[in-house]
Formats: sequence, structure tokens, C-alpha cells
Amino acid sequence: MGLSTTWSNYLRHWDRTLRTTLRRSLVRMWRRSSGDTGDLMVLMGWSSEEMASHYGASAAAERAQQTRVRMRIGENV
Repeated sequence: MGLSTTWSNYLRHWDRTLRTTLRRSLVRMWRRSSGDTGDLMVLMGWSSEEMASHYGASAAAERAQQTRVRMRIGENV
């Protein structure tokens, strides 16, 4: 006896969401630790930087803000 179509679709969506969340978290941690994008591509099996950019886009604003604070831009305005 198999799963109903509803449960099957739910589990498939949950699995996809979990994998996406884990990839985003990994890329965020990797970049936060100043990891090399080329090394990340090799470890993840990606053939272009497009995937690293895609999964890292959610943290781009956070990294920019941290850089601004670190560089103290705008403090003497």
C-alpha cells in the first residue's frame, strides 16, 4: 500500500525545501568564513559559480551590511 498523492506531493515538497535550506545555510557559512567559491563548487559538485551565487544571494545584503560596519563607512558624515 503506497502513500496517497497528497502525502507523496507533501513529502516531495518538504524534501526539496529542506535541501534548499541546507544549501543556503552551507553557502552562507562558507562565505562568512571567507571560503573560496571554487572550492565550494568542487565540494558541492557544481560546474559553475551560478549555483553558489543563487544559494548565496539571500545572505548578500547581510554581508554588505557587515562590510559597511567593519569599514566604518558613514560614521563621520
